[in-house]
Order: sequence, then C-alpha cells, then structure tokens
Amino acid sequence: LLTTHLEQSEQLVTDLELFLRIQGCKFPVSLFPPLEVPTAWSISLQRELTGQRMKALFTVLEEKHSILVVPLIAALQPVPPPGWLRQSALQLRKGETIDREELMARLVSRGYHRAETVERPGEFAGRGGIVDIYGSSLEQPVRLELFGDSLESIREFDSITQKSIGSIEGILILPA
Repeated sequence: LLTTHLEQSEQLVTDLELFLRIQGCKFPVSLFPPLEVPTAWSISLQRELTGQRMKALFTVLEEKHSILVVPLIAALQPVPPPGWLRQSALQLRKGETIDREELMARLVSRGYHRAETVERPGEFAGRGGIVDIYGSSLEQPVRLELFGDSLESIREFDSITQKSIGSIEGILILPA
C-alpha cells in the first residue's frame, strides 16, 4: 500500500493490524520507512531504519501473504535485489557448525561494524568463543557461544547490562 507520507503509513499499519486481528487473519503488516539523510547524530537512527527496511522486505519475500505499507518517499529510494537479500540473510541454529572467523567476515560483508561491545543495531563483537551480534532488525542483541566450531547456545541479552534475557534455538540475521 502506497501512502503520501510516513505518519499516514504508521497510522495505516496500526489500523490494519487491529482490523486483521479482529478478523482473525495472521497476515504480517510491515512498515517500509524512508531512509533519512545521514548526519553525525543520526547514525543510530539510520541503522534502525535500515533494519526496519530489511525486515519488511524479507517478510514480503518469505511470507505467502503479507502487507507492506510504503510512504511515497520510501518507494523512490533504491532497494537491494530479492536474490541478494535472500542470499545475505544468515540463519543460525543451535547445534550447527560455524567457523567463527568466517561468520565475522560475513557480518562485515553485510554492513556490520566491529565494536568492543555491541550497543546498537548493526554492530558485532567477538572474543574467544563468544560472538555478540546486534542484528539490524532485532529488538535485542544475541550472544553466540561456540565450543570449537559448534554453536552451543544462542542467548538474547540486554545491551546495557550485558545480562542474558533468555535462550533461543535459532536466529535470522539480516544485512545491516
């Protein structure tokens, strides 16, 4: 659905989610926000918007039925080809074999920045058998614990306190 401006899109997403919930439909409704002009103070916002855009595009690609709400300005901005987005998504599952160095190289090639500790979307950190990733489309960062090349656990954690929130079986990391 194409709208004239962002505020109209946000209201339409809220209305559609309510309407579909009342109707018993489980179609995902995604907002595709426009990218703002980057400035020094808005790098964090830029990463957040990019994450929202990647998540919305991936939902449209992967779901049989979904609704994408797009302000006109966002429709005029370029997006990656569908094949690139599918190929760039990293699906990680507990128990699988992962090469730590290759994983970190793949994160860099997908727009992630290495940091000492992850604080915002689009960052990752690696030390020993631990790789922290703040996925561009995730609410919380995740901590991957490796034993050799085996992914032993995936845990969401609080980026401020660094305390674990809970264990999960798998995670989808979209490009930053």
